[in-house]
Amino acid sequence: WLSTVVVPPASRGQGIASALSLCIAGEAARLGFPSIYLFTPHNESLYGRAGWNTIETAEVNGTAVAIMARPTHSYIRVPGSCKSVYPPTNTA
Repeated sequence: WLSTVVVPPASRGQGIASALSLCIAGEAARLGFPSIYLFTPHNESLYGRAGWNTIETAEVNGTAVAIMARPTHSYIRVPGSCKSVYPPTNTA
């Protein structure tokens, strides 16, 4: 399961959440998992654009969520590509 992808408001709309989800799919493929799953209360269309399919809807603590899956076999891993998905924050 992919859980809790959070992108700071100032960085949203740049494809970071989609890129992170694809990196996780690539890692799941490397580990031999045929599919990866997530649930989301708000971002079904975002994940849908990244190749995730809604397989069910449910309610979690009174909130409607979409349960989604993505096959990992369709992911092509580019070496080193996931390391630069989110640039480090300057803490100085």
